[in-house]
Amino acid sequence: APLYVAAQLAGATLAGAANYVIFAAGIAASEASAKIVRGSAASTASFAGAFGMVPNAALLGPAGAFVAEIYMTAVLAFLIFAVTDDKGSVPADAAPVLVGASVMTLVSVFGPVTGCGMNPARDLGPRLVTAVTGWGSAAATCWWIYSLGPVIGAVAGGKFYTMLYPSADG
Repeated sequence: APLYVAAQLAGATLAGAANYVIFAAGIAASEASAKIVRGSAASTASFAGAFGMVPNAALLGPAGAFVAEIYMTAVLAFLIFAVTDDKGSVPADAAPVLVGASVMTLVSVFGPVTGCGMNPARDLGPRLVTAVTGWGSAAATCWWIYSLGPVIGAVAGGKFYTMLYPSADG
């Protein structure tokens, strides 16, 4: 597990760095146009989504976003358990399509609300890039929602599946 986590974080960080290299000039122009000072509290608007995520304040506060991240990740974990359970009735070849469709549906619903993290590395890697490219401590805004929420949600979703289908865990 530690190597898997490290690989996920490394991949997300490299992807965040590539994203920054591609869009750095556009971000700087957008900041200049909107008079955003990089590193200020208002500067989260210039990295939200592309790098670290922040909840849509018009829809949810941090506590609500945390609950939403737990919920959506629990749903995803439950569905992954369901479609990959060899004791179930889902054909193995259908699992990738069903998992992908589940992710697409969750992103479509929760993307505008929280950014739909569902994976701590997806947020943390790009957030690290954001921190070292001028946003500093502003890059840490709401990090805990996207690091703790998915971990709690994944454990809860898996546990709920094994409680409903006890033969699935052994």
